[in-house]
Amino acid sequence: GDGVYINRPHQKRGVVQKGKIQTLKTSVDDIAVVIRDYKTGKLKLKKLSARECFRAMGVKDDDFDKIAKNQSNSSLYHLAGDSIVVNVLMAIFGQLL
Repeated sequence: GDGVYINRPHQKRGVVQKGKIQTLKTSVDDIAVVIRDYKTGKLKLKKLSARECFRAMGVKDDDFDKIAKNQSNSSLYHLAGDSIVVNVLMAIFGQLL
């Protein structure tokens, strides 16, 4: 779905990017995606879980499980927000060769 910045005290509504997710930040309350409720068919906002943030960064679930063992939920959001997308990093490395 579309990505939405939802925590915008200086604005009256969220900021939407069509078909994209915004930059992941360290705040769990700032990023959501627009999804369609399969029961009602209505659009709604869904906050991303820590696992979903890591998926957006290209991290496999098995690797997330290893990372998450000894981390708080807050720490996991910080790690996702402070990282670089795996595919982007691999493309950069590919250009260096």
